Amino acid sequence: MADVVAAVGKVQGTAEVVAVLDAIAPVRVSEDPPFRRYIGSPSKGIDLLFEKELLISVQIYTQGTRTFSAYSDELPCGLQGAKSQADVHRVLGTPTESSNVSSKYSLHELGIKLVATYDSSLNMRLLSIGPLDK
Repeated sequence: MADVVAAVGKVQGTAEVVAVLDAIAPVRVSEDPPFRRYIGSPSKGIDLLFEKELLISVQIYTQGTRTFSAYSDELPCGLQGAKSQADVHRVLGTPTESSNVSSKYSLHELGIKLVATYDSSLNMRLLSIGPLDK
């Protein structure tokens, strides 16, 4: 899989974003007027959110849903094999915020914020990656 972390915060059409889009093809596009567009691959478990052509969020479904299969490629940020909240904390360290629903990280060295969301058994179900707030 192309480097989704490198693509976050980039404009659609840049090499990093094009590489991700090529890797997740075929895609479905959903317009969210006036400025947002979702481009994703339900079969590959990933969804990209663009705002005015800027990639502002990547959603990776680590568990399947009614509309998305579970993501099967390598997870970013060393999270491959991480299944539970404890696994995420062991790999990424102490989160900025944490609850039984999610763990939030500001990964300044990568220029991203990452949110891991959990199910009722504290198993990771979704990763959301976006650019750090400026």
